[in-house]
Amino acid sequence: MGSGHSSSVVDEKPRPDVSDLCCQWRRAPHTLDIGTCIPIYMPISIRTGICSYERRCEACNLMMRAATACEDDVLAADVKLSFRVVGTYATVKFMGPLHGRSAVLWGIRGVRNPWSLETQRPSWLQPLRDPAAFLPTAQRWLGNCHRNHGKQCELPQDPILPTRVLDLDPSGVGLDKATTVTLYETRGKTGRYVCLSYCWGTADFAKTTPDTIEAHRRGLDPQRLPRTFQDAIYIARALKVQYLWIDALCIIQNETAMADWTTESARMAHVYQNSYLTIAAAWGESVLDGCFRDRELITQIGSVRVQKISHFPSGAALRYRHDFPLLERGWTYQERMLSPRILYFGRQELLWDCWKERTCGCRLQTYPRGGGQKTCFYNATIGPGMERYGRHDLVGNVWRSMVVQYSPLQLSFPADKLPAVSGLADLWASRMGWQYLAGLWRENLIADMCWYAPRSQTPARSTQWRAPTWSWVSVDGPVEYDRDLYTWFDPEVVAKVRELARATAAHCELAGSSPTGQVKNGWVELTCCLHPVSRRGQRIYAADSLAKWNSGARREEEILGGSRLYWYSDGRDEMDEDGEYYLIPMLSTRVFYYGLVVKPEQGSPVMSRIGMAKGTSMGKEWRVPMLTKGQTVRIV
Repeated sequence: MGSGHSSSVVDEKPRPDVSDLCCQWRRAPHTLDIGTCIPIYMPISIRTGICSYERRCEACNLMMRAATACEDDVLAADVKLSFRVVGTYATVKFMGPLHGRSAVLWGIRGVRNPWSLETQRPSWLQPLRDPAAFLPTAQRWLGNCHRNHGKQCELPQDPILPTRVLDLDPSGVGLDKATTVTLYETRGKTGRYVCLSYCWGTADFAKTTPDTIEAHRRGLDPQRLPRTFQDAIYIARALKVQYLWIDALCIIQNETAMADWTTESARMAHVYQNSYLTIAAAWGESVLDGCFRDRELITQIGSVRVQKISHFPSGAALRYRHDFPLLERGWTYQERMLSPRILYFGRQELLWDCWKERTCGCRLQTYPRGGGQKTCFYNATIGPGMERYGRHDLVGNVWRSMVVQYSPLQLSFPADKLPAVSGLADLWASRMGWQYLAGLWRENLIADMCWYAPRSQTPARSTQWRAPTWSWVSVDGPVEYDRDLYTWFDPEVVAKVRELARATAAHCELAGSSPTGQVKNGWVELTCCLHPVSRRGQRIYAADSLAKWNSGARREEEILGGSRLYWYSDGRDEMDEDGEYYLIPMLSTRVFYYGLVVKPEQGSPVMSRIGMAKGTSMGKEWRVPMLTKGQTVRIV
């Protein structure tokens, strides 16, 4: 059920004879229009509801078979579904562990079904093989955004075009008649343009290089371009937009001379933020797949036809990101965060995402308004930002939540880990005036340094150096922050975060001209306490010298805050029994306290991070005995 559709009256469809069905199906709502009815659901447990009636009730038998055809693991957990008849078809929403999946059922000509469903498939479920089918929906969403979303989604007035764009009507004959495109050097010209977000894949395809740029300026035959580019050109022309930006064609691709790529990648924030629309080929794994596709084969189950629908993943539905390969790619993260309006082409339907609203073509899925990550990013940077939330530590939580979302994503070139979010960082820095340090912020450095690699993953330091050890950019794979360090704009939570160390100086040497791009080296100086520690299993304990302190009155565990410290390795080094390791207490929250585990660099007075330790404070202050005054430690 799409958000924002309600009515005080529910249109009733003539109800079929359900006297021979079990009681749960007799209660099923029958409505005429999914878009204008009050959302009425009939939750049914597959395990305890349907299974118990399956042999006696035709509807239960059909629903069990249909649910199993859509999802193999419907019986693995107590999955519930909601069912209703809408006009000529029925909708099923899976809830609980399978949230994010739906199915549509309709009848078969000449075959009776228990809900008297008709044979007409819903119009929004027609195959996407005809590109013209997308236009009415896209125009409706664009119009609604323009008319009703106010300043939050305000269209840019004559934005400056990116350095290069594709001119879709170079001869001025009209977008509906144009047959060629050219690579256009804009030289500060203004105008409306759309962007393309897509997966490159592994196949070779047309790109702009030093060898091809002159030919591309003279003209490109769309039929010689990969399918995704062809579809994007068609979509932009259908929407009456003359200019299209595609990275592979509008940035010079040259593995040996990276000057243009470095310059243009640093402008990503402006490119996507000022676009009229971003076209997202969400289902394609390669540039060869295209935006449009035929939907998956429809399954016939007894007397009905069934079509499974995968909705745009959010929250618990992140497990279904494999249905949207685009969302797995690192470069596309900032593209969707920066774009004011995105039109996604999914496997079964269109999806819309703007600063204020997210919805899908079928309108079966409900998305929250105002609380999503994209909205929080907008509020922290483009929107009210610091004026609304007041404190930089509150806004800093948003950045850490973005790191958690971005870090698991895939990059073809690991060295791109910083450049792939440079657009986000540029916008953040310009809005806040903060100093960027290899993926962290100087103004929130203590909290930003308290990341860790989940034990369920296999963390590993990058074999090729790309960031200091204190930066999450230095490890491959996902990193986490505990929830108290990225609970969005919750002053109550943030007020209980107490820093136990102080960052007195920090520096990163840039590898290029971009202040948010790759770095050559970096260091942080902390004024902190430094405690010798040793490891036993997955726990960190005080070293013997510290444990002997007042040993007659305290157990070893009590030396470090009265609880055990759990060890999270960064994946580069393991702690051996006779090694020299130290714990730096960093901060405490309402429940936990955190510290960096460091070791001296061989032949150097500086330290390097090898992991993080975490303990339960149970509401008490960090009780590490201050045997020495705070000292200055440099970490590289």
